[in-house]
Amino acid sequence: MVSKDNTIILGDFIWEVESKELKKADDTASDASVILTPKQYQLLKCLYDACPNVLKKEEIVEEVWSSTFTSPESLPQLIIRTRQAIGDSKKQILVNQPGVGYSLNFKVLASNKVDSVVSDSETAIVANTTKVTNTRQEFGWWQFLFVLMCLGTAYHVYEVGSSFYYASVFKQVHHTNPYPNILTATDDKVEVLIGETKCIYEKKKLTLRCQ
Repeated sequence: MVSKDNTIILGDFIWEVESKELKKADDTASDASVILTPKQYQLLKCLYDACPNVLKKEEIVEEVWSSTFTSPESLPQLIIRTRQAIGDSKKQILVNQPGVGYSLNFKVLASNKVDSVVSDSETAIVANTTKVTNTRQEFGWWQFLFVLMCLGTAYHVYEVGSSFYYASVFKQVHHTNPYPNILTATDDKVEVLIGETKCIYEKKKLTLRCQ
């Protein structure tokens, strides 16, 4: 006999044996779960409890219908409807033992396997979260570097523009013609002619006297 606390796999379904609901292993499917009728549940449960033994037809009828009167077709019809519900078209889950009865073919889903599935899902979530965080951090660094490069480029453009400006000013000053009406010039004074007036510019005093 198997433990009644186990979760088992019936074909494409996962079944907690104390529940009437069977859940698809692939929960993204449109028909992700099946709700068993009371008779279908009793059928699967009695076959599960008898595993690995084959349960005789008379024993199944007694378990499912108890002392209620049933026709000879009741059990075959229940088998057909249950196979349709759990997708047992190949008759590999509800196995007929000719001349004897039926047995239930299933796999036990150990608790550590369930924990492993949950753990893998949690690990995947953490990994995806870490990946997103790292991507955001990398994107933030790229933004910072891009702004820094833009500021550096703007500074260099300013410096180059300033260089051209001062170079042009220097050329203008360098090529400027001296005042043509300077009469005499010493370290202290410059004598110039402004129009017809003679003037003296004193460098130290920064004064201009005209006679």
